[in-house]
Amino acid sequence: MLNNQYFYLRFILSTLIDADHTNTADFEMQIADREFRNNNKILADYYQINETAVAQQAKSNKKIQNEQLKKLNELRQKMSDACVNLNSEDAGIYTLSVPTGGGKTLSSLRFGLNHAKKYGTERLVYIVPYTTIIEQNADVIRKRLNGSTEDSTNILEYHSAVVGDFKTAKVDESVGDSAYYYARDTWDSPIILTSQVAYLDALYGKGSKNIRHMHRLVNSVLIFDEIQAMPMKC
Repeated sequence: MLNNQYFYLRFILSTLIDADHTNTADFEMQIADREFRNNNKILADYYQINETAVAQQAKSNKKIQNEQLKKLNELRQKMSDACVNLNSEDAGIYTLSVPTGGGKTLSSLRFGLNHAKKYGTERLVYIVPYTTIIEQNADVIRKRLNGSTEDSTNILEYHSAVVGDFKTAKVDESVGDSAYYYARDTWDSPIILTSQVAYLDALYGKGSKNIRHMHRLVNSVLIFDEIQAMPMKC
């Protein structure tokens, strides 16, 4: 009961801090009527793009001459179909145990986009222990959804290699623009790729920067990659 109460109160505090910071920034920049990002619309568009890519991949696979590669792609397709066909109206915890190279990133993306389309989920949050994997997954997702390696607002990376040292709050202001900084500070993006550290900071970390992110985890699909790397006590 106390644990649930903690998260409820932190959620309320998170929304208040976000509203206060956003309102202050709008006042200073003389923004009278901010246009907020329509995450549901963006995710619906991404769903269509992704399903088109899946269909094209299945069609291309039939033309592959290499039998081993063809079989591997068929197994990837079978797993992808299983993820998208997992229909449950109830929130829950699901596992996807697949060897390296099995296509977990794109299969989990398909699951998340399908869930968002059916149930109005506002965002997908990838939580990964290693920076190199975050960058790799972000590259795969960007190429699949829009072909752009520069989209840092709708497909947001939030980890130490991008936003600096979380403990000292150092950031590189030479990268990006106001839309990126808003997405980075608020986590108001349809797809977020972040570290386990940043995720745990959003739930338990001190300081308004961490607390502000917490309420964005609500009504989201949380995808943990390499979950075995998270300490059991966490």
